[in-house]
Amino acid sequence: MDKVEAMAMLAGQSDSVLGAITGIVAEFIRSTWNADVHTRPMDADEFDTLSREVGSVVGRFLHSIAVMPDGPPVLETEDEIRALARRVLVPMILQR
Repeated sequence: MDKVEAMAMLAGQSDSVLGAITGIVAEFIRSTWNADVHTRPMDADEFDTLSREVGSVVGRFLHSIAVMPDGPPVLETEDEIRALARRVLVPMILQR
């Protein structure tokens, strides 16, 4: 699939794409929290709600990067991507 077609498909089907991304990321977050002894205590409702909220924000960010790769933040190297993830995404996901 060509880049323009892929971006058009992602933009045109954003509801279903974002729903799928949110579910995948939320499950990753729940698994991370379950395995991390430093994660703050949460009741079951907060655990479910917050993991979906964080999953949706991270999912929207990833979707945006895929649909509009030339927009901010400008990430040109793998080191820049990793640095942004450490500064922004990791603290959001870990909830410490």
